[in-house]
Amino acid sequence: MLHLRDYQQSAAAAVRAEWERVQSTAVVMATGTGKTELYLDLAVSDPGRALVLAHRDYLLDQPIARLAALGFKDVAVEKAKATSEGGLWQAKVVFASVQTLSKPDRLARFDPTQFSVLIVDEGHRAVARSYRTVIDHFRKNPRLRVLVVTATPKRKDGVALAAVCDSVAYTYGPRQAAADGWIVPLRFFRREVDGLDFSHVALRGTDLDADHVEQLLLEEKPLHTVCASLAEDRGPTIVFCPGVAVARAYSALMNQRYRPGRSAVLWADSSDEERALVAQRLAADETEYVFNVDLFTEGYDVPELARVVWAAPTASLVRYTQGVGRVFRPHASLRGQLASDQSADDRRQLIAASPKPFGAVVTYYPQNCRHQLCDPTDILGGDDLAPGVRAAVRQVQETTAAQPGGSDPEADLDTAAAFVELRALLDRRRQSIRATATVTDVEYDGITGRPIRAVGDTAEGASAAARSVSADWPPGDPASVKQLTWLRWHGLPDAFDLGLTKFRAVVLRDLIEAGVNPITALHYPKWQALAVRESYRVGREVDA
Repeated sequence: MLHLRDYQQSAAAAVRAEWERVQSTAVVMATGTGKTELYLDLAVSDPGRALVLAHRDYLLDQPIARLAALGFKDVAVEKAKATSEGGLWQAKVVFASVQTLSKPDRLARFDPTQFSVLIVDEGHRAVARSYRTVIDHFRKNPRLRVLVVTATPKRKDGVALAAVCDSVAYTYGPRQAAADGWIVPLRFFRREVDGLDFSHVALRGTDLDADHVEQLLLEEKPLHTVCASLAEDRGPTIVFCPGVAVARAYSALMNQRYRPGRSAVLWADSSDEERALVAQRLAADETEYVFNVDLFTEGYDVPELARVVWAAPTASLVRYTQGVGRVFRPHASLRGQLASDQSADDRRQLIAASPKPFGAVVTYYPQNCRHQLCDPTDILGGDDLAPGVRAAVRQVQETTAAQPGGSDPEADLDTAAAFVELRALLDRRRQSIRATATVTDVEYDGITGRPIRAVGDTAEGASAAARSVSADWPPGDPASVKQLTWLRWHGLPDAFDLGLTKFRAVVLRDLIEAGVNPITALHYPKWQALAVRESYRVGREVDA
């Protein structure tokens, strides 16, 4: 009944395989990749009854509406006054509010043996006491199978899915989803706020003390700094604020001074009707900025959203992952155009040509903070990064995210990996120097008098590599014969045919002398070549 994409089919098969082995398993999938479609397929196709557990009304209403659109109406709701059990008719799929079902009198009405599948949406919340009360009740049925679906498998407070799941059946993260062309790539922007001092802000739970952060953000200078820079941005924008006072103050200032009539504010007291209206106005570009307090984090689908903004950084991994995930979805104009029978490259090209070629993530940073804050590596890479690369990519992104074009995570990861590789090479060379005896018959370069380093890699394709990145290098005087001769003897035999400038030849020589493979150095665009060269210089100063 539901038409699953190829990776969703793989996920469904993996879940069924795990259910043969364990009672409970999890699926971790990036926001916008179709977790709801996956679990609905599993719920409807199972021969027994299924119970879906969620904590928000829209997380219950949206899947019910999806099934109704497909002609499936064998559903019931357990929420507030609505009940699903006790009558003559028993629905195939029951959608239940955890706040309602965790009450002892409501839970007692449910016979655990009547359900064969229990599905927990936004499963990172499943470690909470209310969820575990419900899960433990239904686990009295030894034949029950449990599925937890989430985009956030880990929490900085150390409580993980292992507390409620026996295994993780399938993982499909945002980095892979973007590479496959199912969600938009991300660009991260870092904006420093002068005078905003977080050095005395404490942690409360898993995040920064919201009251203290709110007090600092309401000072006049940060207030105007944030609003003035936001006013330069265009397109539907969601701004995450630490408290209601900040959301109200920033929205009011935007409406009064910077972008009249283009801002709205939402928080916990906002009615469902207000939230729906604001979401509609945001999608229609009638409202451009929505200042909210932890509302647009789960379940809200606004494909037209151009960027998410953090008025202050957060230390909560769950909050950060869910908030950034709001901008993953491709533009609404591509709805129905991305399909499994297309190649990943075709889908990426459609996204690149759409009104939303990437999703922007903007964070306003204080001058200092003594706590570990969430950053792009928590979204793309995380603990899966090679040793040393995680710290290196954070250093790279502090620079690239402050530039006008923002941080391209994939390019930053490549640069960080190059830094780590270079450091490892330097370490190996130092060890070799300490361990090597006297060497004779060394060939020397006639220009510099320095030993010629043997190069194992071929130079085939160097001309094409040079042309492919030439646009990134400024025009200038052509390289001298001495420079080109040196490069030819050091691994670039086609140096005279590459059209190199003096400046680029100098940078190439520096990189080769640092130990970078000549062909690799030739592939670097200007910004990456200079960054790697600077990293070597810093490393040499540290070694000295």
